[in-house]
Amino acid sequence: MAIRQVVYESSGVHDFPPEELKRLLGQSRVNNRAADIIGALLYLNGNFFQLLEGAASDIEATFRRIERD
Repeated sequence: MAIRQVVYESSGVHDFPPEELKRLLGQSRVNNRAADIIGALLYLNGNFFQLLEGAASDIEATFRRIERD
């Protein structure tokens, strides 16, 4: 199985208050678990930085979904 890592940055469309960030992180954890990938999510000054790691096919599918968001 080929392992892939993806790191990307994106800008938020608005400021995210702490409660909204908690919901987003919770949903990311659910999605990542379902896709059998691991990751890290950082929010700083209106920007998101995310690391995803897992099977190449799982990472590609997850990243395509994220790009649509």
